[in-house]
Amino acid sequence: MINIEYDSRGELNIFVDKEGAEKLKKYLTYLIEEKDTHFHLMTPSWGGSDLDEEKIVEDLELINQVRLQLVED
Repeated sequence: MINIEYDSRGELNIFVDKEGAEKLKKYLTYLIEEKDTHFHLMTPSWGGSDLDEEKIVEDLELINQVRLQLVED
């Protein structure tokens, strides 16, 4: 499970279980090692399968898409 939620104070909350943490680690490692420029994580309603749609904290706003992008120095 990977769930990303945002609050009105500008705080981004990333919730993961062990499987989600491993998946996120795999994505970041791929980004570094394969030198891919970017990829997207999305909820099922946005056409993806990487992010979960069930909110963890009711008062927060669910994030449906995250773009991970490698920026070279």
